Amino acid sequence: MAGTNRILILIVFLTLGFFSWNSSEFFSPDCVYYFGRRLDSLSETASAFSNLDNRGQYRPLGMVLFSFLFYPLLGFNPAGYHVIPLLFHVANILLVYRITRELAADSRVALGAAFFFALHRCNFFVTFGITFIPDFIGCFFFLAALLVYIRGRGPRSYFLALVLWIFALGNKETAVVFPALLLCYEWFFADRRPEGWRRTGAFKRLLPFAAVCLIFTAFVFHLYQGNLYPGDTGHPYRASLSISSLVPKVKYLWWAVNLPQGSGLGNALLPVIVNSATMPKINVPYPLPTLIAAGLMLPFAVGFAAFVVWRLTRRDPLVAFGLAAFILTLAPVLPLAGRVMQHNLYFSMFGLALVAGKFMTTILESRYKVLAPVFALVFVFSTLVGVANNRQTSWPVTSARISRQLLEDFRLAARSQPVCESGRVLISRTGQPDFVWYSDGGNLFRIFGPCPDVEVYFEDLGHTAPDPTAVRLDLQLKAEGFR
Repeated sequence: MAGTNRILILIVFLTLGFFSWNSSEFFSPDCVYYFGRRLDSLSETASAFSNLDNRGQYRPLGMVLFSFLFYPLLGFNPAGYHVIPLLFHVANILLVYRITRELAADSRVALGAAFFFALHRCNFFVTFGITFIPDFIGCFFFLAALLVYIRGRGPRSYFLALVLWIFALGNKETAVVFPALLLCYEWFFADRRPEGWRRTGAFKRLLPFAAVCLIFTAFVFHLYQGNLYPGDTGHPYRASLSISSLVPKVKYLWWAVNLPQGSGLGNALLPVIVNSATMPKINVPYPLPTLIAAGLMLPFAVGFAAFVVWRLTRRDPLVAFGLAAFILTLAPVLPLAGRVMQHNLYFSMFGLALVAGKFMTTILESRYKVLAPVFALVFVFSTLVGVANNRQTSWPVTSARISRQLLEDFRLAARSQPVCESGRVLISRTGQPDFVWYSDGGNLFRIFGPCPDVEVYFEDLGHTAPDPTAVRLDLQLKAEGFR
């Protein structure tokens, strides 16, 4: 037991070493979003729970936690907001370990699952500031609810699991699949109950979860005016089931097994989408390490896929449940019309971590046990390469640095022109479509600039000067960025 704890502590320390590099990075626009819409009253809080937010999504609990917990504690300290996701990620690692330990008798399986979940490359995005509050907090409540349900044996435990799941729903809509996941658990692990699989008993336990799921789905359907996704045809999170939208989602499969982005592997396997406008254009600064990581990881990825097929034919409950969890939690993301983004894998990594834990333990028990540490080293190397690449080219980093640049330019302009005296600023046309996003509609200048009450207008949005006292500023991006 002591050895297991030491390995788990080592995994946590490795995680902190991998993903705490960005403590000095400024807020990305998605972080500024929370500052610009902070809740100040009970009426605003009630409105957050009864309406869609400014992004056209229903995620009220994250805004409540930011407004009444994170901001009062941290103010405008960037380092503190980088610590928060790290702490939640560590908590999620421990939850993954405990859930796996409940499902598998072998502690090595739990350690393997914790290792895979902790050090996966997608965590670079999730731990980058508070941009991904819906992911790391939503996943925390989701996993906590699952652990309580698995360990529970009475109404009180199931009620607590229900409450925790509702908190997860308030952070991210992906959590709506929880009742389906519980049904998979009841089916695959029926032998954990003295009575075995009993349809009546399982449905009785799941009925409250199914009822809440139906109510939540109907409520979201109402908020979206008859849709389950935003109905606006220009919204990045609208539903699209076209081939051009669905084919790029295949990239989730090789990202999920930690194959590095930027190796060209995706385009090689899917040449039909090489020139697709839906694919993000990223220039990898370290092509050779990326190619090496891809070459080393690919044999393990193929072996992993073969292992899954083999264990499914043997009706392995842990592998079946893990694969079901991966598919279910990723399913709500697949219809999204927007770009394929790695942070959407965070919920799904839990399910694949269960399979990875069994995969590594099976290798350890075979004659090829030396491949287990080799796999771990290759996995870590691939993550290191991914972190190095993402520190240069990923959109959270790029947008944060551009936001800092824009803020510095605005402060300089405010010193030489009567910006604060006028109280109104018209930003001249930039020709950069993401300019308004980089400044979060002007909140960047209002919140962190020298004039907290300034009104900001953009010619890119068709705004004109509201009166002759408005100051016209020419702010141009000095760096290329992408979202």
